Amino acid sequence: MLLLKIGVGPVATNLQWMVSSVEQWGTTFVAGTWYNFAYDINFSAGTVGLWASTGGQPLTKVANNIAAGTSTNSEDWHVGVLKLSEAAAAEDWYFSGVYIESGTITTSIGSGSVTSPTSSSTSTSTSGTITSTSKTTVTSTSTSTSASPTGSVVAKYGQCGGTGYTGSTDAN
Repeated sequence: MLLLKIGVGPVATNLQWMVSSVEQWGTTFVAGTWYNFAYDINFSAGTVGLWASTGGQPLTKVANNIAAGTSTNSEDWHVGVLKLSEAAAAEDWYFSGVYIESGTITTSIGSGSVTSPTSSSTSTSTSGTITSTSKTTVTSTSTSTSASPTGSVVAKYGQCGGTGYTGSTDAN
């Protein structure tokens, strides 16, 4: 079992990453700080590791891959917060940009700029003069390409149904 937790254990103010009930990484939790995480899961080798950062900083590997059970039997992975606390104060927890990737881990966020679609143009100009008359021939070719996202759109608060799931993913 892989778990990020806060509010329990020997140091209740630590944000901890646990594998099989053993802390593999921890840091002091600071309210108002945006935390970024990436699970490094190698299903074939049966290992997991953790990458972390705060704010807009690039992810760095904070826990090397170790042996762990990586099978969920249903091929689903769930992301959430387990916060065990008896505090009466209301709290808000936000999740944003939860992605499942295959291959090298994306360690940094985008630059915030938009890249325009690629385009190219070719021009050829030939000019010649005959007595007082001139003739100019211009050939111009322009191509533009852009990629559109493929697949279906999931409704707000919808969820991924997992591999082979054919039911509704609408949260309503």
